[in-house]
Amino acid sequence: MLVALLITLAVPSYKYYSKIMLSKKFEKALSPLPQWWDEVEASNVRISNYDELLSYWQSEKRCCSREEIEHTNRQFFKTTYIAIINNINNPDIVMNGVNLMNLSYLDYNGLYDLQILALDTYPKYNKPLNKCANCKTGDVIASMLEDLHSSMAKLKLNTEYIEIANKFLKSRDGEMSDYYEARVYLTIANSYRYDGNISDAIKTHEYIINKYKSAHKSGSLTNTLNNSKREIQRLKQEH
Repeated sequence: MLVALLITLAVPSYKYYSKIMLSKKFEKALSPLPQWWDEVEASNVRISNYDELLSYWQSEKRCCSREEIEHTNRQFFKTTYIAIINNINNPDIVMNGVNLMNLSYLDYNGLYDLQILALDTYPKYNKPLNKCANCKTGDVIASMLEDLHSSMAKLKLNTEYIEIANKFLKSRDGEMSDYYEARVYLTIANSYRYDGNISDAIKTHEYIINKYKSAHKSGSLTNTLNNSKREIQRLKQEH
């Protein structure tokens, strides 16, 4: 009886401690904060679930002058990051929040550690499909890999990115929409090119064309296939 009682009392304490430690990891991942952090107020919105996060994203105005877009994007960035820290055990908010934070006019290149941590924390995350009939469960992971490629390319971590992308393509095989998956392969081809590995870049472009030649052609997938065809011609001509 005593042992059972101690276990019952210990479980909530362990969960609370784990939440605190995970929050600290995510706080450390976005360090240093953007220089403009203290100049921008977070929005006074409630974000405690996926629907509230999506509603906030869809309600934000993203047009007009650069100053307006800059302020809106920075406010969204800060508000969403705070929501992530406050809901660290909610993978819907963490993964979609990080995925949506890669915005223009942030003047900030510190998303890399946060993106890596999110992917490491929730590698099996499944996108909610109730609001997207044509989506697949691995589409948020695919979108995050695209953003991660941009972050890692700036740091010249192309070899490391290829390893990460291939790991997720293998572990989430069949769980990404064709157009998303093809774009991840495209980032791998570009990473090879950035590293000067033209042979593997061309092979990856050829793989994309062969893999999706019989797939249903959405606009995005068609653009990716055409991109790969152009890149093959250009790379062969230049090298």
